[in-house]
Amino acid sequence: MSASEQPSRQDARVSTGVPGLAAVLGGGLVASGVYIVVGEPGAGKTLFANQLCYHQGRAGARCLYVTLLAESHARMLANMRDMAFFDSALLPEGVYYVSGFRMLEEQGLPGLLELLRREVRNHNASILVLDGLVQARESAGSSRDFKKFIHELQVAASLARFTALLLTSANGPAVHPEYTMVDGEPAYQEVSPMGMSAVDVSSLRHLYPGMLFLQKPFDIAALMRQVRKALDAKRA
Repeated sequence: MSASEQPSRQDARVSTGVPGLAAVLGGGLVASGVYIVVGEPGAGKTLFANQLCYHQGRAGARCLYVTLLAESHARMLANMRDMAFFDSALLPEGVYYVSGFRMLEEQGLPGLLELLRREVRNHNASILVLDGLVQARESAGSSRDFKKFIHELQVAASLARFTALLLTSANGPAVHPEYTMVDGEPAYQEVSPMGMSAVDVSSLRHLYPGMLFLQKPFDIAALMRQVRKALDAKRA
């Protein structure tokens, strides 16, 4: 196969480990892309990001999970111990947790960016999760400063070849300017008292190149029935 026939690194996809989501995302997240995951509190953003990390960790990848919240990592881990995807054997080599809360408080966005670069480099991480982007936005001196932070994170992801998920809270369908800068913005909505979240394949919209919105809630069980039906049809 010639070099021109080989798939480019830009075509590489990162599996999320969430059944059915690969079909929505065209095989997975774009490698070295930066994604903003938006949803109301309790919608499942943290669980989704952790599930992706443990899925990738089992495949041999190294994942860095940075929080900007006051909640301790011990409490987060305690809440996940009964989840099927959780595997304590992957800690800390496969999945490594770091708090960026104090760095953000003391040195602002420049300090946070340097922490992210350093920790990705030190742990040779191919997946970065930044949980609490809303805190970063609130600490920015201006909208321009925040967009600069997003841009510099994109540059870092491209150079160091890591895929980034930035988790943030949102109420309503507001679209912030920095959302147009990233590779994707999957929006999650709470659909049950259990805090489950989901994505409706029919709601997928490509609003402009490289960006997608997943806006309508759906029943995970219903999606899995669709996936099983498609697999059965393929086997037949």
